[in-house]
Amino acid sequence: MFRLRSLVLLLVGLALTLAASAQTTEVSSEREALREVQLAGDAFTRADPIPAWVKRVPVPLTVQRNPVVVRLADTQFRVSAQHEVFVERAVQVNDSAALSRIGQFPIHFVPQYQKVRLHQVRLLRGDQSLDRTTSTQIRFLQREVGLEAGIYSGTVTASLLIDDVRVGDTLNIAYSIDGANPVFGPLYFDSASWDSNEPTEWRRVTLFHPVDREVRWRMVGDFRTVQPLPETSTEQGMRVLRFEERGLTGIDGEPYMPDSYMAWRYLQFSEYRDWQQVARWAEGLFPARPALPPEAQALVSRLRALPDPEDRVLEALRWVQREIRYFSVSMGESSHRPHDPAWVIQRRYGDCKDKTYLLVALLRELGIDAEPMLVSLQSRRLPAKLLPSPDGFDHAIVRVRIGGRSYYLDGTRPEQVAGRLDNLGLALDRGWALVVAPETTALLELASANSGDLATTELSERITLAKLAPEGMLELRQTWRGSSAEGWRLAWARWTPEQRRKAVLGWYERRYPGAEIVGDPTVSDDRKTNMLALEARLRVPKMAQNANGDWMVRFSPAVLHGLFNLPNNLQRSFPLESLPFPYRGRYSLVMQWPENVAMVTDPSTRRVVGAGFDAEVSRSFRGSRFEYSLRIDTTAAVTAPGDLPKLMEDVRRLDDAVVGVAVVERHAIKETGFLGFGADTVQSSMRKRSEDIVSRT
Repeated sequence: MFRLRSLVLLLVGLALTLAASAQTTEVSSEREALREVQLAGDAFTRADPIPAWVKRVPVPLTVQRNPVVVRLADTQFRVSAQHEVFVERAVQVNDSAALSRIGQFPIHFVPQYQKVRLHQVRLLRGDQSLDRTTSTQIRFLQREVGLEAGIYSGTVTASLLIDDVRVGDTLNIAYSIDGANPVFGPLYFDSASWDSNEPTEWRRVTLFHPVDREVRWRMVGDFRTVQPLPETSTEQGMRVLRFEERGLTGIDGEPYMPDSYMAWRYLQFSEYRDWQQVARWAEGLFPARPALPPEAQALVSRLRALPDPEDRVLEALRWVQREIRYFSVSMGESSHRPHDPAWVIQRRYGDCKDKTYLLVALLRELGIDAEPMLVSLQSRRLPAKLLPSPDGFDHAIVRVRIGGRSYYLDGTRPEQVAGRLDNLGLALDRGWALVVAPETTALLELASANSGDLATTELSERITLAKLAPEGMLELRQTWRGSSAEGWRLAWARWTPEQRRKAVLGWYERRYPGAEIVGDPTVSDDRKTNMLALEARLRVPKMAQNANGDWMVRFSPAVLHGLFNLPNNLQRSFPLESLPFPYRGRYSLVMQWPENVAMVTDPSTRRVVGAGFDAEVSRSFRGSRFEYSLRIDTTAAVTAPGDLPKLMEDVRRLDDAVVGVAVVERHAIKETGFLGFGADTVQSSMRKRSEDIVSRT
């Protein structure tokens, strides 16, 4: 989400990239693996009559000339034993570059429990209605967006190829999807998107449900606050809720929107009364005491001998992370129901829910209070905005409680070697979770007591100039904690020596062209505190630059680089995720000039408190030693659109305070005399400086 933050995030980003094959999230990769598959004869049929319960409307006219205009978007849900959904779309294309929007139309479904009925495919061209229902070519593609990440869902895409599509045509397609994943049981929930990127003439959603079943609804969205109220009626024992809105303008996304911000509204339905009822459903997925195979029993016996409960938890976590590789076969009920721990241990692979269930089973055998938790990786704070249902979760982790404190463990991460639970990296801090436990009545907000410490990055640099003109030496020490240390540790172990040198040198080459690494970078790993430290030495040609007799060395606090997500345009509709939060950056620099330099400047400290950050810069120059330090703490992640001018002004004030240059004035350089100082001592330099001040005044 955030841009690379100098060397810190550059290296962490590389680390996490290399770790992706072993990483353990449920997030889809960008690449897609597609292969054609054969389906059972009744999984997809065409030219079926439209169900009798559907209430259709005519396709409205449009005068809009946007490249794509949605004339009709109609979705109708019927709560029944098989959960029926009817979809009708009428999409007009007014630009040749957008013809693919109606020339290839996808329908996604899971054949294991869903059937598709294609009712009609028509092209509306002027006064003509051209039937393409039976002539349209259809290919069934296994669409595994996350296959490279070890995710296999069984979703199939019916790809409809419509021929002879022209500018000005409207594709009018209608189909039904029947069936729902049996893992969710009898209670109903579903949702329908409302807003679109394109203008929509008529958006319409209808829900039919038995009058004796209470289904609640909610329009979820943060940008448009209008909530169309439904028209309600009763027909043949069914309650009908019909939502409509006309003349919707399209919504374009903007860069750096917070992941929990809902720019596009969608309509949610749920038969669940509260989060306690959702937790009861989830409990059925994770039986309390599964039987463990002999290998697991032997592990439990070994871990039980450890005297500290925290050590037992950490060793169990590492075993699951290390010994069970990540692979997800999420077909049918396996999308949410974990496999039995014995199955997982035998096959030596599993996904987030499998690893969670196995880890919970091991910890409970060890007498540790442990429960599964459902969370959202895609949008960690989203569940709190939704109606209670299983719909807002895409990941599972574990909560353990020891000594009155709660800790959150993710069995799908690469092996975490921290010596204490407090120091484990947690990517879901401040997210909302559902604890799968009998006492659960509400969502729980995850909070780490030391999240600020784990988000601290420190960089210290020492620059040594034996003489003004030739090369200088730069020594650096960079430290990471928490998740950053874990990602860096994994990458460092996999990189070759040459890759390590390139990773370290990359950013410094841009600052100092021609810089070279002296020797090999080294890493010290404090696993007890989960802190990793990198040290390296660089030779920099022409580090000091002559400017009309004065000499200067430029430097740049790397903990600031890329820290702010600043948009190109301040005229913005949506909030900006302007900063990482929490984040603590610490930078220190000692610059040792040649001995014939005798500069004196008063120590100064400047503090800048801005929108979302608190920074302090200190500097001093005494003789030949220049010292500089920067502290920056983020205080908030999101900036409202109206506050962007203030944010930009705050960033400018910070830029003014940082001033990444150390200057030696010509009068402070003495070429003769003892040790190069001669008559120009520190005292004479101070006198000269005072005279200059008086003269300028």
